[in-house]
Amino acid sequence: MQTEKQQVYHCRGIVKQLNAYIKADKLLILCESDVPAEIKKDITAQFPEAACYTVPGTAHIKTFDNLEAIVRFLYQSGCQKESSLLIIGNQQLKELGGFIASAYCCGIAYLYVPLTGNAALHAASHFCGVDLMGIPDVLQSCHEPSMVFLDEDIFESEHNAA
Repeated sequence: MQTEKQQVYHCRGIVKQLNAYIKADKLLILCESDVPAEIKKDITAQFPEAACYTVPGTAHIKTFDNLEAIVRFLYQSGCQKESSLLIIGNQQLKELGGFIASAYCCGIAYLYVPLTGNAALHAASHFCGVDLMGIPDVLQSCHEPSMVFLDEDIFESEHNAA
């Protein structure tokens, strides 16, 4: 199995141009409930055929219940080996979504849009994991995103909101 080189795009306003970079036959979108509505709207409008699942906002995302709900969403949305998963959110969602992407159909591609400066620091990391039985990251995999999109406008708005 040949792996492709990871691509990291870092520029202002890239979230509004994702469709110029993402060329997936079947794209599914995974985001957190606290993704700003404007960002979610900008992204989903670019991919009208993509199914979108929103993980309920809690402090702890990497749970077995969320894992099961996301896998059910992928299956019911027709996710196949050639599909790609676009993850929009914090580091916990990236780790959970990346773990699922590593295992679903023996591995599907995933792309990542971090929404905080802290998440951006770890955006290209291959580390993925799920917490189980109160043990952090007891299930782990190494599966890096095939594309990472770092948008200065998002980080700037996060800083201004603080």
